[in-house]
Amino acid sequence: MAIITKSDVLSKYQTLVTDYVNTQVVWGEDNIPFPEFVLPEGTEWGGESTGIPLSTLTSASFDAESNIVTADDIFNVFVDETANYTNLRYVMATLFVEGTGGNTGTRSVPGVIFSELRAAHLDVNYKVPTVENVIPDPTEEDGGDRLIESPDIIVEATLESQFRNFRKRWQSVAVDGALDVYITVCHSSCHSSCHSSRGRR
Repeated sequence: MAIITKSDVLSKYQTLVTDYVNTQVVWGEDNIPFPEFVLPEGTEWGGESTGIPLSTLTSASFDAESNIVTADDIFNVFVDETANYTNLRYVMATLFVEGTGGNTGTRSVPGVIFSELRAAHLDVNYKVPTVENVIPDPTEEDGGDRLIESPDIIVEATLESQFRNFRKRWQSVAVDGALDVYITVCHSSCHSSCHSSRGRR
């Protein structure tokens, strides 16, 4: 059986969680849904649509003295790392042009002309302190509670399942805590008002 080292673990986590999460992000301060879009009062962009990079994890991040790590080491380090991505939340962005004829400016077509749900890079106030108690649906593949625990011997497939489990934990927070932002364009100067509701954090 191959020994799983820290470099193996970091590489797999980055591929299965960090890279996956960041590829879901579409909106950020560099790319907003539409020109009139504004976030709800008290909410700001947390960065660009490239997402959040893997934290600087070193040997000191693990409790093992050697280069061999235990199931508990892996779980404790990466459950915290996963929480670091929880301000990457989904946003439902809707643009409504008011009036039967739209307006004489840039929005001449009336009604809802844009409505999309995408992940966005919001400010750090949307981070949760931990995803340890965020449990994916146990009926799903890689769902349920903790999948690795000492003194179990970790095999590659189980490690990957745990990381996909962490990914599902992020997904649960990102979807359950989604924002609904509704923008109404009222007249030719494209004045807009925002009616929004925050989801759970």
